[in-house]
Amino acid sequence: MPKRHSTSQPSESKSKKRRLNFHLSAKNKEKISEKLLLVKGFAEHYAAWQKEWERTYGTKFPHDMDDVIELAVCAGLDPNRIFDGKWKYADVFPIIQGYLRRQQQQAQLQAEQESRKPTAEDAKRPIEATPSGFILNGRHYSLTGKPLAVLNVLLASQRREAKADTIYEKCWPDDTADNPRQVVLNAVTQLRKALQKAMRRQGIKQDPITSTGKGKDLTYRLNLPQ
Repeated sequence: MPKRHSTSQPSESKSKKRRLNFHLSAKNKEKISEKLLLVKGFAEHYAAWQKEWERTYGTKFPHDMDDVIELAVCAGLDPNRIFDGKWKYADVFPIIQGYLRRQQQQAQLQAEQESRKPTAEDAKRPIEATPSGFILNGRHYSLTGKPLAVLNVLLASQRREAKADTIYEKCWPDDTADNPRQVVLNAVTQLRKALQKAMRRQGIKQDPITSTGKGKDLTYRLNLPQ
């Protein structure tokens, strides 16, 4: 009786073994070893860089594009320019690092100001604006952007009050919003929250910004001691 040949396919593990059973010259083996050492060295350097970044800036290392975009936007860069290729990583990272250093300096300054006890001199100027925020009763609090601009307008205005239209003209001189009073309201709301947070830390309970009138007569007033 003729011998029957098996028609079954070789198992996956045997097939894999045959595929991997190839010969490498000593020269190629040496090249692969060198590349593996380079990869290992890069991984170790990358891990050390991450730890140094997090230790220096107090924030996680940007692992992907989303992290880079988030930090870039916080630093004031336009993310569309990054996607369009108008910014390179070599350009973006120094700007991000500068932003993170400024954040650390502001946090340190605020911590020092908050730990300092108010003096009699502070009582003469209970609130004033700074380039990075405001000082309330001798203690510094961070504030930026349009809310800080609104605070500057109110502090410079007679009786510390200004109409919404006037605030818009001074803080958004080049904008043409469809609803400028709503834009002002958004900034005033952020300013109010920042002031209330600072006041709560000092045990002060009152509305720091009041409003009167409607429409073109809508007026905001800084309701704090002169």
